[in-house]
Amino acid sequence: MRKILVALMLVCVLGLFAQIPAGTKSLALSAEIGDLLNSDAPAALGFDVNLMVGYFMMDNLELIAGGSFTMPPVDGADSYFGIGGGLGYHYPISPMIGLFGRALFSYLSAGDGYTSIPIDAGVEIFLNKNVAIQIYDEFIFQLKEGLDNSDYIEAGIAVYIE
Repeated sequence: MRKILVALMLVCVLGLFAQIPAGTKSLALSAEIGDLLNSDAPAALGFDVNLMVGYFMMDNLELIAGGSFTMPPVDGADSYFGIGGGLGYHYPISPMIGLFGRALFSYLSAGDGYTSIPIDAGVEIFLNKNVAIQIYDEFIFQLKEGLDNSDYIEAGIAVYIE
């Protein structure tokens, strides 16, 4: 346990990269790795991938547009696409580790189509000045009656281009 704590402290102290300046562009790709609201998570896990592009309007504040592709775990269920847009904020804790949150308004093509509000909150670990690994929780408020809210763990990579 001590080795892990020492390694984390060294990463926090020796890093140089968490501030994201205005004018930076981003590209993030993530995939679902767990379902928090379903007790049968491994059996219920489908395939879900998200692609987001962003532009930092000011330091650490990002305007985001994105798309997603979902293949449900239920046999015979149709795959569907989603598009959306919103805002994100990145908060550096140390030079290489930061927290981030984002909220989007999205439209999904499943069934007759419906809207939702995904809210993401997580941590990003910078590998260098331009590349970060993101691990986050995505809570989705469903805006269509009869649909339950959902909560997923997602992981991915983000590239920042100045």
